[in-house]
Amino acid sequence: ADFLRFYGEPQRMTSRAVVILLDDEPVAMIGLAYGQDCATMFSNAKPAIEPHKRRMPVLRAIKMAMSLADTCGRDVYAVRQEGTNILPRLGFEHYDGDIYKWQSSRQRSRT
Repeated sequence: ADFLRFYGEPQRMTSRAVVILLDDEPVAMIGLAYGQDCATMFSNAKPAIEPHKRRMPVLRAIKMAMSLADTCGRDVYAVRQEGTNILPRLGFEHYDGDIYKWQSSRQRSRT
């Protein structure tokens, strides 16, 4: 339901996401879209979130989404948006070009 409210259309892939609400309206979403053997981390935000980005509920949502990535049991990829540097700060490692990779704790324990 939150995907539909946020994007205006239903989700097309299997996904899990943390939704940030402001006045009961979704203003940001961060989560995973699952592929056959990996997952892609995504995040989208509406302008209304800007004054709240550094507040505790938003930081908790990011931490919850990283927990999803860490426990999903597969590698997680994300594309860095130009002008941002959050992926390395969250623990993603540079993979290729603007693609970053998170190795889940389950994957790390196998090596």
